Amino acid sequence: MDFTYNLSLKQMRFIYVILGKISVSTGDNIEDLKESFKTLFCQENNLEHFSCSPYEPNAITQENASLFIDFLLRQAEELGVVVW
Repeated sequence: MDFTYNLSLKQMRFIYVILGKISVSTGDNIEDLKESFKTLFCQENNLEHFSCSPYEPNAITQENASLFIDFLLRQAEELGVVVW
């Protein structure tokens, strides 16, 4: 049997840290950014829309959350946003 686990709380927090840094830098609403980036990520990776909350039934998996974090870090870099 193949088990998949929802993203961890640590992954969820890191996603919001990155989004927060981008939001502060660009002045864009964090929720709007999240939805835009999720849509783009899903399109690029042929995934269904997902939640960034581990408590939701459609939560992203830990593996895909890692990919989404990498995606967000690349987006931040392209926008010139310093995350670290």
